[in-house]
This record gives sequence, C-alpha cells and structure tokens, in this order.
Amino acid sequence: MIALIVFGFVLAIVLMVAIALTSKPLAEQAPRVKPDEELEWLGGLDFQEFQALCQRALERMGLNADLPTITGPAEFEITASDPRPFGGDRYLVLGIYHPPDGIVESPRLMALASVVQAEQVSKGIAMTTGTFSEEAMKLAAGVLPIILVDGRALLGLVEVRVTPSSAPS
Repeated sequence: MIALIVFGFVLAIVLMVAIALTSKPLAEQAPRVKPDEELEWLGGLDFQEFQALCQRALERMGLNADLPTITGPAEFEITASDPRPFGGDRYLVLGIYHPPDGIVESPRLMALASVVQAEQVSKGIAMTTGTFSEEAMKLAAGVLPIILVDGRALLGLVEVRVTPSSAPS
C-alpha cells in the first residue's frame, strides 16, 4: 500500500517536470474568451451554491454523492459511487470554484490523479465553473484517469437555462 502511494507521488512529480519542460508560457497561450450569459450566471454563484450544483450534476450522472468536504479556499471533494448492481465504481470528485474565465491547469489534475490512485477509486472527476487548459484536457484524454466537467458541461448536466431575470446583476 505504501509502495503504491509512493509510486503515485513519484509519477505525479515526473509528469509535472515533463509538463513544465514542454509547456508554453501563459503569455503564449490563447487569450481567454468572454463568457456568455449562462457562464456569467454560473460565475455569480457563491461557493455553497456551486457545491450544490455539482452534487445535482453527479445525481444527473446516476451517481450517489456524499456530502462535500472543503479542501481549500475554493475547492472541495466529494466521494461518489455507482449504485447499480455490479457497478461498484467509486469516484473522487474535485470541485474547483473559479471565475467563468478561470483556467484549471494540468498540475492540479495530476495531484488529483495521485489521490485517485492512493484512494484506489475508479476515476477522478474534476468539476469547475471555469475551463481546463489545453494541456490538462490532453492529459485527461490520454494518461490521467480523470473526467473533466467545465462550466459549460456542468450547466448542460443540470440543464440550467438562464433568463434575464435570473442572471446576476
């Protein structure tokens, strides 16, 4: 068990160094786009409302979600499980509260992947009010056992429709 945890941390460090050596500086990355009205509404949620929205999205995904545990000033974790017979998959969900134009970078996902491995859950799910960097999306699509849910996908999961009267002022 300890060897598995050590292996996870070593793997995370190796991946972080490799990414740092191959990634473009932030100034060279594409400029952020202005969020539309629905994403602005999402950015107007407070931290507790974002937690509740993530729990609702997990339920819409067919998962049973535990209560969130605050892990940082703008982050929380939720353990979720597949209730279907013979499903048995367990997920570690990381909620990252960002402004709608905020970007979650790959080192945060690599840290989540290490915890997923150490906790021996099926996959990690990263949910954010913002977006994920291109590098983070490539890692999640290839190497990391993580499902990414950005602000737009989160709104789609819970089928939020913003009207002018519900938009934040």
